[in-house]
Amino acid sequence: MPLPNVDPVAATIAIAFFILLAAIAAHDMRSLRIPNGLSLALLALYPLHAATAPATAWLPGLGVAGVVFVVGLAAFATGRIGGGDIKLLTVVALWAGPDLILPTLVYTGLIGGAMAMLMISPLRFPIACASAWLRLPAVGDVMLGRQIPYGVAIAGAAALTIGGRLLSAA
Repeated sequence: MPLPNVDPVAATIAIAFFILLAAIAAHDMRSLRIPNGLSLALLALYPLHAATAPATAWLPGLGVAGVVFVVGLAAFATGRIGGGDIKLLTVVALWAGPDLILPTLVYTGLIGGAMAMLMISPLRFPIACASAWLRLPAVGDVMLGRQIPYGVAIAGAAALTIGGRLLSAA
């Protein structure tokens, strides 16, 4: 029995969006890499969303994504952020558009800051030991302060901001 007042296409897009973000976060946490295929899948989902959501302003979203890419490229060139993070953040900026880019970036910073705080907390050593036992060396590297998987922060921020809008449209 179909749910009342639920757009099945919008709901499917929202579910796919969340699944891709979860896969990106999990992969980045495990290996400190964001596969191009996952970022491309998130990008490929956007035209379907733009075609089915009447209020989607895709042209301003392209402009925001372009600015984020150029700024990200400069950050990448100076070694401040990884290439996978830039590609993911550019795709997320397209989805966010001008109205959600600022909250998305703020949440990305807050989530990344929370991860950094965890990395300097007393919990880092038990988590690092557990990650070695579970054979998740990237998690141990994160907890010992060697790397921050910013794909997790970007995906989490996108889920909070863009995901909220997608759910309200479904």
